[in-house]
Amino acid sequence: MPEGADHSLWFVPQGETLIKLEGIIKDLAKRYTAPVFVPHMTLIPDVVGSRAEVLKKMQSIAVGISPFQIRIIEMGYVTGSLYQGLYAKAQMSPELQGAVDLARSVFGRVSDPPFKPHISVAYKEDLPDWEKEKLVPGLVAAVRGLTFTADHIEAWTNGLPIEGWRKAGEADLL
Repeated sequence: MPEGADHSLWFVPQGETLIKLEGIIKDLAKRYTAPVFVPHMTLIPDVVGSRAEVLKKMQSIAVGISPFQIRIIEMGYVTGSLYQGLYAKAQMSPELQGAVDLARSVFGRVSDPPFKPHISVAYKEDLPDWEKEKLVPGLVAAVRGLTFTADHIEAWTNGLPIEGWRKAGEADLL
C-alpha cells in the first residue's frame, strides 16, 4: 500500500444481494475465525490524500457515472491472499470498466494492474485451498446471478485491522 494511502472507494450492494452477502460473510467469519466486513466491490484501492481530498475526487468521479447493474457470475479464490482469499466474481461490463477508468484517471492511477471485478466473502489468508474448493460449489449456488445497482460510491478507511474500517463518505451517481 502506498504511503499515506488510507482510503479506498467502493460500490456497496443493496437489498437482497447485500443481505445474502452479509450472511455469507458472517457465516464464514464465524466458521473460520475471520473478520466481518461490509460486502463491497473496490472501485479503486489505497488512494493517497487527505479525507477532504479523497471525498472531493470521489464526488468528481460520481458525477461522471450513471447508475448501472453489477452481476455476480462465479466464485474464485487466490492462494495465500488476505483480500482475495475467497470471493464472488462479478461480470465486467462497459459501464463498470468506464467507472474504473474514470477513477484511475482522477487519482492518476492509469497504469494500475488490470481490474478484476469481485466481492470478497472471506478475509482469511491461511484458509487452505482444499477447504476453499469444498466451499465453492455451495457458494456458487448461493451467489450466482445476484445483481445490484451501483448507484453510489462510498469512501472507506482501509488498512489493518479490518475491524477498524470506517465509512468516510459517499456520493450518488448521476
